[in-house]
Amino acid sequence: MLVALLVAASLAACATGGKSKQPVVTYDTLISTAEGQVASTDFAGALQSFEAAAKADSTRKEPWARLAQLHFDMGNYGRAIVAAEEVLLRDPSDNLAESVLTLGGFRVAAQSLQRLQSSGALTSESAQREARELATLMRETMGPEIAGVPEPASRPARRAAPRRQSAPARAPAAEAAPAPAPARKPTTNPFDKLGGN
Repeated sequence: MLVALLVAASLAACATGGKSKQPVVTYDTLISTAEGQVASTDFAGALQSFEAAAKADSTRKEPWARLAQLHFDMGNYGRAIVAAEEVLLRDPSDNLAESVLTLGGFRVAAQSLQRLQSSGALTSESAQREARELATLMRETMGPEIAGVPEPASRPARRAAPRRQSAPARAPAAEAAPAPAPARKPTTNPFDKLGGN
């Protein structure tokens, strides 16, 4: 019986000793690791580390803000929007999250419009009118580069459509931007024009 007690005691000591030897990964360690991964352009690793930091301290907005920025920069607008909403749950006045939410929504809408146009789905006059109004709003609000919706090359042909009486109202906009918008550069920061925290 004494031997059985000694074996049980040694197993218990091994079990508790093994648990105490595992390093504890803290929120600060995860954030530091993630920022180091961003600096070394290991974006996939950084995303995982920021997600782990968000789980380690669910009250903090910082990992979600960094996730929103990284996903936006990588063109993952849906995920950027979700992360921005997580930030706003924790801080409703966060300007950076609002910017990601707005710009990400515009980019998703622009991509959807381009897909619809290329597939020929925008055949009805009302759908085309809505698409033009949305594109105009995006350009006026964010600028052609920021919105990701450059001035269409076929715009003059659209002005000659049945609604010729609206052509004079559109002429000043065409004179204000005579050159087509440059192609979107992946290195531009969409948040520069909006400000933030």
